[in-house]
Amino acid sequence: MLIGWDAADWKIIGPLLAQGKMPALKSLIDRGVYGNMSTMDPPYSPMLWSTVATGKTADNHGVLGFIEVMPDMSGVRPVTVSSRKTRAVWNILHNQGYKSNLVGWWPSYPAEPINGVVVTDKFQRVSADPKKQEPIKEGVLHPFELKDSLKNLRMFPFEITKEHIFPFFPQADKIDQEEDKGLKTFAKMMAENVSLHNAATRLMRTTEWDFMAVYYDLIDHFCHAYMKYHPPYRPGIDKEKYDIYKDAVVGSYMFQDMMLERKLQLIDDDTTVIVMSDHGFESGVNRIVKMPKVQAAPALEHRQFGIFVAAGPNIKKNQKVFGMGLIDIAPTILHHYGLPVGKDMVGKVMLDIFKNPTQPKFIESWDAVEGDFGEHDKLEQAKM
Repeated sequence: MLIGWDAADWKIIGPLLAQGKMPALKSLIDRGVYGNMSTMDPPYSPMLWSTVATGKTADNHGVLGFIEVMPDMSGVRPVTVSSRKTRAVWNILHNQGYKSNLVGWWPSYPAEPINGVVVTDKFQRVSADPKKQEPIKEGVLHPFELKDSLKNLRMFPFEITKEHIFPFFPQADKIDQEEDKGLKTFAKMMAENVSLHNAATRLMRTTEWDFMAVYYDLIDHFCHAYMKYHPPYRPGIDKEKYDIYKDAVVGSYMFQDMMLERKLQLIDDDTTVIVMSDHGFESGVNRIVKMPKVQAAPALEHRQFGIFVAAGPNIKKNQKVFGMGLIDIAPTILHHYGLPVGKDMVGKVMLDIFKNPTQPKFIESWDAVEGDFGEHDKLEQAKM
């Protein structure tokens, strides 16, 4: 099971572990390995998570940022899986007879027809207006027939109550919601990540799967919204807002750990688990107080190193490991399943994490293999 925590950073996690505030992650570290995860430049999340999924750099996998050119060349749109021009881990596993569940991966829309279930990164995108509860559209799920059983798992921002708010913002009653949109931002972020968590845990309980990948942007979005208020207080920050929002970042990590705890309850001891982030997030003196008005400016807040934690039957116990990068995840997963690694994958198999490592096998390229890989038809994909 691969769990992505966008922007998770040891600089925040370390003190929380010491204080006993992230017990689920601590349990994985105690029975597994941990270390830094080196990111790539530019640190654009869709590009990075596509590298995680393919073992290739952006120039080879095709996902170059947050947007893509529309097929009719009439403009641009949010990036979709149509930009990816190479096979992901779940495509290869599909070809080899494995079942995969994919939840929230960025990008994964429109859903690929793999052996398993795909809940794309559009599933959690809902209107904040209670009167605009649109139905789930074609391409958001695979198989699409699951829409009726999954649609009610989506949480809407208007469903957020004070019971959800006050653990993050104990002084929330001081917020002037006409002037300060902080709670509106919180409601959207919270609802989206709860929706993905609901879908993931439902699939874990009700479907058979060999591989599971779940992506959360909770920590990243909380950090972009509230990191400037994270302690210690710095000159130039509104003191009243600091007092209101200072606990938000820590709260996001603790809530993410609670969601991890539930997932760990739904698996057995034979399941190997990876928790990782695509990059870190500046939390010290290099934090940006006022964001410059340039394209993709939020990426300036990202830090070079994210996190990596793995635990399982053949994973070393309570050891720190070194030299890991995003490009190494896909080769390592394929090796874990006993499958050859593509020579066109630029990453390596992380043999240091295994108790009983075996010699990797190689294939020229999985893209050159004929057969069913659970992909969109190439001609149809060009029109998507």
